Amino acid sequence: MSLNSPYMPSKKENAAMNTLMLVIHIGFVFWYLHHDMRILSYYNIVSILVFSANYILLSRGHNFLYMILCFTEIILFMIINVVCLGWSYGFQLYCFGFLTSSLLADSYIHGQGKPHRTVLLFIAFDFLLFIVMRIWTYGHSPIYDAGNRMVESVMYLVNAGTTLLTIVWFVVMHLNKSYLLEQKLNYMASHDELTGLFNRRYITSYLDSCSELPENIAILDIDYFKQINDTYGHPAGDAVLRELAEVLLSKEELITARWGGEEFLLLSERDLFEELRQELEAHVSIYNEMTIPWTVTIGVSRAEPNRSVSERISKADEHLYLGKQNGRNQVVSDDRTANASSAH
Repeated sequence: MSLNSPYMPSKKENAAMNTLMLVIHIGFVFWYLHHDMRILSYYNIVSILVFSANYILLSRGHNFLYMILCFTEIILFMIINVVCLGWSYGFQLYCFGFLTSSLLADSYIHGQGKPHRTVLLFIAFDFLLFIVMRIWTYGHSPIYDAGNRMVESVMYLVNAGTTLLTIVWFVVMHLNKSYLLEQKLNYMASHDELTGLFNRRYITSYLDSCSELPENIAILDIDYFKQINDTYGHPAGDAVLRELAEVLLSKEELITARWGGEEFLLLSERDLFEELRQELEAHVSIYNEMTIPWTVTIGVSRAEPNRSVSERISKADEHLYLGKQNGRNQVVSDDRTANASSAH
């Protein structure tokens, strides 16, 4: 779900609703045939064909067209039943389902604030339709009469239940999407979009809140990353960043964040950085059939009494700079010893 695009129910959600409506109409058509209500029987047969054909629309991804057809069919179904059976069967209750679905849909399709004009127009139409149907039933007798008050009561309860199910479905869907949106916002606030690693703001906040700092704080930098971008292109550079992130994420003993550009902040209780450097040196990226070798330099700051987070990070950065000056592709720690191999 993109934050910049309107939310539409998923194919699975629409298919579930379509199946529910299909089953309801199949039930109705048997009832209408039993009572020889031909107009309603014919209309429901057409409705069954429409809802059956909707699966084709859903399979091809035409979700919006599907929703338009559903709303149109249900409105016509409601009007025809009120005209043919009158007010006492409860088909007019579907208006309340329309009202709820419109208000809830507007809240996540168009965001917070004033309702969208199209939604306001539909709500006004919904109210007007309800009033017109009520006035109609005062001045016109129903076309059909099942002749049984118990049947009327049962059908009223069926329609009330169908309306309630529709309202509950939209409420649950709305709450679920709101929760997913909140989760997505939280993820975006704490993670780097390209690599999926924690971002600088989150890891800084995490370190500030730690009662005891990690044994090792390190800064990792990809060697000659600008040359990779210049030689192979920025998409290739992004691919290298993603592959590096995958390796870092696979290390359960590491907490990793993208510190900025091609730099990454690493937190660990164990000194595993030379082992990591060797693994990355042996790693070769393939992008668009191009072989891209690359290495990393890592500056490490060990735990030391009375040294703050910013001092630890500054020390790791100093060691990283020292490793860059001394030929890259190495690990430099507090004792200034470097586990070096030949530079890339």
